[in-house]
Order: sequence, then structure tokens, then C-alpha cells
Amino acid sequence: MDGQLKGRRPDFHSSRAIRLADGHVWSFPAPAENGVPSPETAFGAEYLDLIRAILEAEDSNEARLAELAFAMHLIGRNRPLTPAEYQRLFMFEQESQALTESQDGFRDLARDHVDYLVATGTLSRPAWAGEPAHGALGRLLSRLRNQWPIRTWYPTSRKSEVLS
Repeated sequence: MDGQLKGRRPDFHSSRAIRLADGHVWSFPAPAENGVPSPETAFGAEYLDLIRAILEAEDSNEARLAELAFAMHLIGRNRPLTPAEYQRLFMFEQESQALTESQDGFRDLARDHVDYLVATGTLSRPAWAGEPAHGALGRLLSRLRNQWPIRTWYPTSRKSEVLS
């Protein structure tokens, strides 16, 4: 946690804590900054572009990539980082539990910000990329589907030969 606090902006307001690849839990800024007239003022000109990239993602993989870029942007607004520091924080072991948990955290972080933008009238209610529009149950099923390996079923004959 020591690296998180050093160099932090004095006007930083944390909202969501996510464990990053370095093993530490990092705080990400809340969507509403007290006394700030617009999100661009609080989070930079790229903020709404990154939100749009998340919302306009073609599928869940593209959405995850946009959510990662959004999280990296927010961390960079909190504390200036070098390319090596970004790599240390965001390079996870493939298919690890830490990667899965951070992806869930990045998705929830993005949703916090989108929900705030919807509540303030900046955005209209979005349909999330790669998810059926079935509310909380659909989101849960989508998360479970992302964690289990994909199994393809092929019709077979009685001799267990694959039919084409």
C-alpha cells in the first residue's frame, strides 16, 4: 500500500478498491468529485471517450480491454506512473484468479462511473457489451460463463465419430 499513497493527488476521492498484479489493493477515484463541474474536469478530456469505448464495445473481450484502459487512465489521474509501473500493476498471469478478480473489479468500476453519468443526465442508460439484457441475473450468468472453459459439442455417430 505504500506505493499507492506516495504521490497521490490531494483532491483524490477513492470509491473502489481493486487488487492489481503487484498484489496490492489500489483505490480508484469515485465518479463524483465534490465541487467539480464536469467529469472531464475531474478525470481529463479522455474520460468520456473511454466510457464510450466501453459502451460501444462489440463483445465482452473488447469491453474488457476498454475497461482496462479506463482503469489505467484513472490510476494515472491519481498518481503519475512510468510505463514500467503500469506494466508491474497491470500485467497479470494469464487465466489466474487475480486476473479474473481484477477484470470483475474493472467492470464494476466502469459501471459505477456509467451509473453516475446516467444519474446526472450525461449519458442515457446503456446496454452492456456482450451481455443479454436480463438485469442482474444476466450479468451473473455472463460472469460465470467467462470463468468456465468453453466446451464445444459435436454430433457423433454411435461409433463416437464426429459427424460433419
